[in-house]
Amino acid sequence: MTLMVPEKEWWTTAELAESGLPDVPNTRQGVDQLVDRHGWRTHPEHCRRRSGRGGGWEYSWRLLPSRAQRKLLAAVAAPKAAKPKQDRAEAWAWYEGLPDSVKLKAVDRLLIIQKVEALEPAIGRDLAVREVARVSGQGARTVWGWLALVEGVRPDDRLPALAPRHRMAASKTPRGKDCDPEFFDRLKSDFLRVEAPSFSTSYRRALRVAVAEGLAVLPERTMRRRLDATC
Repeated sequence: MTLMVPEKEWWTTAELAESGLPDVPNTRQGVDQLVDRHGWRTHPEHCRRRSGRGGGWEYSWRLLPSRAQRKLLAAVAAPKAAKPKQDRAEAWAWYEGLPDSVKLKAVDRLLIIQKVEALEPAIGRDLAVREVARVSGQGARTVWGWLALVEGVRPDDRLPALAPRHRMAASKTPRGKDCDPEFFDRLKSDFLRVEAPSFSTSYRRALRVAVAEGLAVLPERTMRRRLDATC
């Protein structure tokens, strides 16, 4: 699965000041203050010494404010979005063949990403990643890596992108594996409420509870097919 990244990934403070990107100061002094305020240099994976004449620092686009990141990605979204439909089908077919233990790892990663996205509007992505990483017991670099895995991926296609890809993950799910009835009942009752939430919304709500209670779950598409068959 190809990840979407901007054409220009590394920026100097002077380039950022002239970029016109939203929420990025238009003076070098202002950008320097942004760098210091958010501790960009505390993330060695996203900053580096600039080689060549003049020296200085370069910063990864991943440290930029959310709106600036979205504008950079929008410039490359059109060509990247044209993926063959079979790519999605193959990804989900691969995911649905994974052991439940591997699927739950993908679910755990997705929930952490959703926590980052919930905090991001209030405190910015960098601080959101650090806070969620601290609370969840993960390394900030690990969380950044998971965020990179879902860049440009549709929200309802994130689980295959987040599933670990090692030899054990490639094995098939043993026959007879199923979700807990309580998970299905909770999902069904939420989806059939008079408020008529979307299936994805109901699935995410049921998924959070299931993960917290240690219930066995199945992928969203599988649950949708099962629910359609019973309604």
